[in-house]
Amino acid sequence: MGWIIVQDHGTGVLDDIRTGLNALATVLNGPNSLVEAAIPEIFDNVPDEFYRATTRILQENAEVAASRLSAVPALKPIIPQGAMYMMVMIDIDQLQDINDDVDFYQRLKWEEHVEVLPGQCFGMLNYIRIVITPPRDILCCAIGRMASFCKRHSK
Repeated sequence: MGWIIVQDHGTGVLDDIRTGLNALATVLNGPNSLVEAAIPEIFDNVPDEFYRATTRILQENAEVAASRLSAVPALKPIIPQGAMYMMVMIDIDQLQDINDDVDFYQRLKWEEHVEVLPGQCFGMLNYIRIVITPPRDILCCAIGRMASFCKRHSK
């Protein structure tokens, strides 16, 4: 863990370095050794109700997200079967100026301040991945922003 500062005073000389560092910084290889060491203690001492409540919240959030996303003509959610994420297909043909999932992701981030992952990260062209773990009101707000974004860009 740490910080890296790339400073090239606007010359662009280090653009490739910055791109490579960003790519490396977004790769998730798994938990660090401190987290791994804590896992047996966590499993032994966390009450079962915590796991049941977490599973219930994730299921409810998945259902709410799927329902709201299904109401957006350009988006087709895939309901997860026990995950903290949801894959959502983007019907690019319904959007007038969005080229693919990466374009969708970039524009959504800057126009609506909603962060998703483009499906190409997972080899899935024209999909995005959303997280369904936020509190319900924040999740619904983000989906509302996605709906506004799609409506603004629809044909």
